[in-house]
Amino acid sequence: MARLEIITGPMFSGKSEEVIKRLKKPGYKNKKILVVKPSEDTRTARETFEMITKDKYLASYKNLKTKTIDNYEGLKEAVKASSPEILVIDEAQFLGLWLIDAVKEILESNSENEDFVIIVTGLYKDFLRNPFGPIPELILQTEPDEITILSAVCDKCEKRPAQSTYKIGGSRNLQKEQGDKDIYQARCRICHKLPE
Repeated sequence: MARLEIITGPMFSGKSEEVIKRLKKPGYKNKKILVVKPSEDTRTARETFEMITKDKYLASYKNLKTKTIDNYEGLKEAVKASSPEILVIDEAQFLGLWLIDAVKEILESNSENEDFVIIVTGLYKDFLRNPFGPIPELILQTEPDEITILSAVCDKCEKRPAQSTYKIGGSRNLQKEQGDKDIYQARCRICHKLPE
Protein backbone atom coordinates (compact mmCIF):
# COMPACT_ATOMS: atom_id res chain seq x y z
CA MET A 1 0.00 0.00 0.00
CA ALA A 2 1.27 3.48 -0.86
CA ARG A 3 2.31 5.62 2.12
CA LEU A 4 1.37 9.22 3.00
CA GLU A 5 3.49 11.27 5.41
CA ILE A 6 2.64 14.81 6.48
CA ILE A 7 5.18 17.17 8.05
CA THR A 8 3.76 20.35 9.54
CA GLY A 9 4.47 22.99 12.15
CA PRO A 10 5.00 26.75 12.34
CA MET A 11 7.51 28.70 10.30
CA PHE A 12 11.11 28.11 11.37
CA SER A 13 10.34 24.66 12.82
CA GLY A 14 12.58 22.75 10.40
CA LYS A 15 10.07 21.27 7.96
CA SER A 16 12.49 21.54 5.02
CA GLU A 17 15.29 20.04 7.09
CA GLU A 18 13.00 17.13 7.98
CA VAL A 19 12.31 16.51 4.28
CA ILE A 20 16.05 16.47 3.56
CA LYS A 21 16.58 14.00 6.42
CA ARG A 22 13.87 11.69 5.08
CA LEU A 23 15.25 11.80 1.55
CA LYS A 24 18.54 10.49 2.94
CA LYS A 25 16.94 7.26 4.19
CA PRO A 26 18.81 4.10 3.23
CA GLY A 27 17.57 2.83 -0.11
CA TYR A 28 16.28 6.20 -1.35
CA LYS A 29 19.40 7.13 -3.33
CA ASN A 30 18.43 5.03 -6.36
CA LYS A 31 14.71 5.78 -6.25
CA LYS A 32 12.96 8.22 -8.57
CA ILE A 33 12.21 11.27 -6.44
CA LEU A 34 10.15 14.29 -7.45
CA VAL A 35 10.02 17.37 -5.22
CA VAL A 36 7.36 19.93 -6.17
CA LYS A 37 6.48 23.29 -4.71
CA PRO A 38 4.07 26.07 -5.69
CA SER A 39 5.50 28.58 -8.16
CA GLU A 40 3.89 31.21 -5.92
CA ASP A 41 6.60 30.48 -3.31
CA THR A 42 9.51 32.65 -4.43
CA ARG A 43 11.42 32.72 -1.14
CA THR A 44 14.97 31.43 -1.17
CA ALA A 45 16.07 31.44 2.48
CA ARG A 46 16.04 27.88 3.89
CA GLU A 47 14.06 26.81 0.84
CA THR A 48 13.89 23.08 0.11
CA PHE A 49 15.01 23.28 -3.55
CA GLU A 50 18.02 25.34 -2.48
CA MET A 51 18.87 22.95 0.36
CA ILE A 52 18.67 19.96 -1.99
CA THR A 53 21.08 21.48 -4.53
CA LYS A 54 23.58 22.43 -1.82
CA ASP A 55 23.49 19.07 -0.05
CA LYS A 56 26.51 17.05 -1.21
CA TYR A 57 24.87 13.70 -0.47
CA LEU A 58 21.61 14.53 -2.27
CA ALA A 59 23.59 15.99 -5.19
CA SER A 60 24.71 12.42 -5.92
CA TYR A 61 21.11 11.28 -6.44
CA LYS A 62 20.74 10.66 -10.18
CA ASN A 63 16.92 10.42 -10.16
CA LEU A 64 15.98 13.43 -8.03
CA LYS A 65 14.02 16.14 -9.84
CA THR A 66 12.46 19.40 -8.71
CA LYS A 67 9.52 21.20 -10.31
CA THR A 68 7.28 24.15 -9.56
CA ILE A 69 3.53 23.71 -9.98
CA ASP A 70 0.46 25.94 -9.95
CA ASN A 71 -2.53 23.61 -10.03
CA TYR A 72 -3.94 20.09 -10.11
CA GLU A 73 -3.07 19.67 -13.80
CA GLY A 74 0.50 20.84 -13.22
CA LEU A 75 0.95 18.30 -10.43
CA LYS A 76 -0.56 15.48 -12.50
CA GLU A 77 1.68 16.35 -15.47
CA ALA A 78 4.80 16.47 -13.28
CA VAL A 79 3.97 13.08 -11.74
CA LYS A 80 3.18 11.54 -15.11
CA ALA A 81 6.40 12.87 -16.68
CA SER A 82 8.72 11.62 -13.93
CA SER A 83 6.89 8.53 -12.55
CA PRO A 84 8.31 9.08 -9.05
CA GLU A 85 8.55 6.47 -6.34
CA ILE A 86 8.78 9.27 -3.79
CA LEU A 87 6.78 12.46 -4.26
CA VAL A 88 7.44 15.46 -2.02
CA ILE A 89 4.88 18.28 -2.07
CA ASP A 90 6.53 21.22 -0.30
CA GLU A 91 4.90 24.43 1.02
CA ALA A 92 1.41 22.97 0.59
CA GLN A 93 -0.20 25.96 2.30
CA PHE A 94 0.26 27.88 -0.97
CA LEU A 95 -1.75 25.27 -2.87
CA GLY A 96 -5.53 25.12 -2.97
CA LEU A 97 -7.89 22.57 -1.51
CA TRP A 98 -7.59 20.78 -4.87
CA LEU A 99 -4.48 19.19 -3.37
CA ILE A 100 -6.67 16.89 -1.26
CA ASP A 101 -8.26 15.25 -4.32
CA ALA A 102 -4.90 15.16 -6.11
CA VAL A 103 -3.22 13.33 -3.22
CA LYS A 104 -6.13 10.90 -2.94
CA GLU A 105 -5.95 10.19 -6.67
CA ILE A 106 -2.17 9.67 -6.65
CA LEU A 107 -2.40 7.39 -3.60
CA GLU A 108 -5.18 5.38 -5.22
CA SER A 109 -3.31 4.97 -8.50
CA ASN A 110 -0.28 3.70 -6.54
CA SER A 111 -2.22 1.68 -3.96
CA GLU A 112 -0.56 -1.62 -4.91
CA ASN A 113 2.95 -0.14 -4.74
CA GLU A 114 4.28 -0.62 -1.21
CA ASP A 115 7.37 1.44 -2.01
CA PHE A 116 5.49 4.56 -3.16
CA VAL A 117 5.62 7.47 -0.69
CA ILE A 118 4.07 10.94 -0.72
CA ILE A 119 5.51 13.46 1.74
CA VAL A 120 3.48 16.68 2.12
CA THR A 121 4.91 19.63 4.05
CA GLY A 122 3.46 22.98 5.01
CA LEU A 123 1.79 25.12 7.63
CA TYR A 124 -1.48 23.92 9.11
CA LYS A 125 -2.54 27.21 10.70
CA ASP A 126 -2.05 30.89 9.93
CA PHE A 127 -0.80 33.73 12.14
CA LEU A 128 -4.30 34.04 13.66
CA ARG A 129 -4.17 30.32 14.56
CA ASN A 130 -6.90 29.53 12.03
CA PRO A 131 -6.72 26.45 9.78
CA PHE A 132 -4.59 27.35 6.77
CA GLY A 133 -4.38 25.78 3.35
CA PRO A 134 -5.11 22.14 2.57
CA ILE A 135 -3.11 20.44 5.36
CA PRO A 136 -5.84 20.33 8.07
CA GLU A 137 -8.42 18.90 5.67
CA LEU A 138 -5.84 16.63 4.03
CA ILE A 139 -5.19 15.05 7.44
CA LEU A 140 -8.90 14.48 8.02
CA GLN A 141 -9.72 13.12 4.57
CA THR A 142 -6.70 10.92 3.84
CA GLU A 143 -5.78 9.41 7.21
CA PRO A 144 -2.00 9.70 6.71
CA ASP A 145 0.31 6.89 7.74
CA GLU A 146 2.46 9.38 9.64
CA ILE A 147 1.89 12.93 10.86
CA THR A 148 4.88 14.87 12.20
CA ILE A 149 4.12 18.16 13.96
CA LEU A 150 7.34 20.05 14.52
CA SER A 151 7.86 22.98 16.86
CA ALA A 152 10.32 25.84 16.80
CA VAL A 153 11.77 27.82 19.69
CA CYS A 154 9.71 30.87 20.60
CA ASP A 155 11.34 33.97 19.11
CA LYS A 156 10.00 36.16 21.92
CA CYS A 157 10.77 34.33 25.18
CA GLU A 158 13.45 32.14 23.55
CA LYS A 159 12.71 29.24 25.90
CA ARG A 160 9.38 27.53 25.20
CA PRO A 161 8.39 25.41 22.18
CA ALA A 162 6.57 27.41 19.53
CA GLN A 163 3.60 25.85 17.74
CA SER A 164 2.36 29.02 16.03
CA THR A 165 3.56 31.56 13.52
CA TYR A 166 3.15 35.19 14.61
CA LYS A 167 3.05 38.19 12.29
CA ILE A 168 5.23 41.14 13.34
CA GLY A 169 5.14 43.03 10.02
CA GLY A 170 3.44 43.13 6.67
CA SER A 171 -0.34 43.28 6.36
CA ARG A 172 -2.64 41.90 9.05
CA ASN A 173 -5.31 41.57 6.35
CA LEU A 174 -3.39 39.06 4.22
CA GLN A 175 -3.47 35.41 5.21
CA LYS A 176 -0.93 34.56 2.50
CA GLU A 177 2.02 36.93 2.60
CA GLN A 178 5.50 35.74 1.80
CA GLY A 179 8.22 36.74 4.13
CA ASP A 180 10.82 35.55 6.55
CA LYS A 181 12.00 36.85 9.94
CA ASP A 182 11.18 40.36 8.69
CA ILE A 183 7.45 39.58 8.87
CA TYR A 184 7.08 36.40 10.94
CA GLN A 185 8.21 34.88 14.21
CA ALA A 186 7.62 31.51 15.82
CA ARG A 187 5.73 31.97 19.09
CA CYS A 188 4.74 29.78 22.00
CA ARG A 189 1.20 29.63 23.36
CA ILE A 190 1.93 32.28 26.00
CA CYS A 191 3.77 34.78 23.79
CA HIS A 192 1.35 34.53 20.84
CA LYS A 193 -1.15 37.34 21.36
CA LEU A 194 -3.97 37.58 18.82
CA PRO A 195 -4.62 41.07 17.41
CA GLU A 196 -7.58 43.00 18.82
